[in-house]
This record gives sequence, C-alpha cells and structure tokens, in this order.
Amino acid sequence: MCEGFEGFMRLIKLVRDERVRGASWCGEKVVEAFLVLANKCVDLGKYMPIAVREALASNPTMASIYNVTYIASKLSDDREALINAMRRLKDYFRSAKELVAKNAVGIISGNVMTISYSSTVLTVLTKVKDGLGKVYVMVSKPGGEGVVMVKRLRGLGINAVPIHDTLVAKYVTHVDNVVMGADAIGKDGCVINKVGSYTLALLANQAGVDTYVATEIIKYHPERTCHNIEILSREFTVEGYGEVKEPVFEEVPTSLIKALITDYGITSPMYEDLLEMYRNFIKDYLTS
Repeated sequence: MCEGFEGFMRLIKLVRDERVRGASWCGEKVVEAFLVLANKCVDLGKYMPIAVREALASNPTMASIYNVTYIASKLSDDREALINAMRRLKDYFRSAKELVAKNAVGIISGNVMTISYSSTVLTVLTKVKDGLGKVYVMVSKPGGEGVVMVKRLRGLGINAVPIHDTLVAKYVTHVDNVVMGADAIGKDGCVINKVGSYTLALLANQAGVDTYVATEIIKYHPERTCHNIEILSREFTVEGYGEVKEPVFEEVPTSLIKALITDYGITSPMYEDLLEMYRNFIKDYLTS
C-alpha cells in the first residue's frame, strides 16, 4: 500500500515538464516528492526502487536530481532518517544560493553577461547589484528563458539588457566578467548548462573576459564526466518550418572556466577540489 505514490508522481511530472526553471528548482521538487512518499507510503521499501527510477528519469541531465535521489536511496530503510534528510535538503536549496552569492562578492562586478535563467545567478546578481553596471542577458534560444531573467533583474532595479544569442561577440567585449549557472558539473570539473553557454564562454575567453560558474555543490556528479552525462533534448517550433528536436544543454570545458563559485567555497574546476567539497556535502546529509 502506498498512498503517497500518486502525490510523488505529480511532483515528478512537474519536474519532467518544466521548461524555464533549472536544477535548483527541480532538485527541490524531487526533495518534496520523496517527503510525500516517506510520510504517506506504508510499504516504502517496495515503492522506493520505482520512485528512484522515476526521479532519475525526470531529467537525466540535472545532477541535483541524481544527488537527492542518491541520498534518498541510501536512507530508504530508515523512514525517520529519510524524512529528516529530505527536510534538511529542502532547507539547503533555500540557503545554498545565498552562500554562493556571499562568496561571489568581490568577484562579480561591473558590466556582466549571463545566459538563460538561473535562480542561483539571479541571487548572485541581487547580492552584488550595487557594484553592477549593465547586465547583458542572452535570450537563450530555444526556449527564450533569458527574457524571464531580464524581467526578474529589472524588477530588482538592475539594468538588464536582453541580447540575441547571435550578438554575443559584439557585446562580450563590453563586459568585465561572465557568470552562468550549471545544471550539472561533471566529475572532471566541466559544466553542463543551457545550450549557448559554450559559445559564450569561448568568445569571452577570446576577448580576455573571465567566465565564472555560480553553482551549488549538489549539482556535482561524482561518477560521470560531462561526456557521459545524458543530454536532454526537447521539441521546439521553428517559425516557417515546423517542429524540430534539439538538445537544450551542452558542455563548457574546464579550460574556459576561471572558477566555480559554490556554497562550499570558490574553486578552480579541478577534480580533487570538487570531490572534497562534494564528499563534505554528502557527509553532512547522510550522517547528521
């Protein structure tokens, strides 16, 4: 008997259908789903393997989902510990972005360029807004999530300017730094983010502009490099043509990343440093 499984699947469907919000939001929804399951499912042991499989399939690119699911699966035999860990992870998703933003102070300033919509980047730019000039936001096709970012930034009094993705080369020479979010960090330190991120980081590098990645450490994948992380594709309408299916994420190699600004500190995209941060994170949520 599992009264909570239907509620679990409703939340997982929200993750599967989401088109704007990223890995932080999706990870938190998966936490909420496991909380519903743990609180209401009598036969938890029977349904956990199914729940784990459904959660991982909801968006295989996002490492936050992998890590929430990993922690849940490790605690599946102890309902009380599972509920406690999920409650703490829910608090984590709310507080970690603020720690990332705090660590970004003194690094992100002046004219800035970003891409798409990232709640973590939004929190960073809000924190440092007194030191900002213009914030150029790539509209981020397909999907156009950058428009949401511009509206949120302007609502906070930040001078945000939307730019077409094809005009990055024109505007990147006018900025002091680039900051982007992450949907996953490969175990080798590479970053998976919205398609267009590689072009942005590459052109910034050619212009002598540093690229920073603002991300919570829960987005680190301890087992897979970016080449081995499944990249999600979605269908989009091309005006005058019809439906096409395209990848919505891509890899940004370590050579184009100045540093990762995380809730556990600032680090270069090095395997050893990231693994140590990740192990500390897992220890915090599996042993406390």
